[in-house]
Amino acid sequence: MKKIVIVLIVLSVFAALVFAGGTQEKAANEARELEIFHWWVGPGEREAADEWFKALHAKYPDIKVIENPVAGGGG
Repeated sequence: MKKIVIVLIVLSVFAALVFAGGTQEKAANEARELEIFHWWVGPGEREAADEWFKALHAKYPDIKVIENPVAGGGG
């Protein structure tokens, strides 16, 4: 009886590891995107936002940044 319980536990752990590994592999193959909403659309702010996005792309070139400026401000 103990052998059956041990075998079932080992198989359960193995199945959990296989399932977890499959989901990580799928996530690694998907495109990485980051959507940023901001209010930096005024004079001077726009240039600062552009520099920030350039620095972000330089540090993380594999992440696609989706910029979503919102007019009106008020944060």
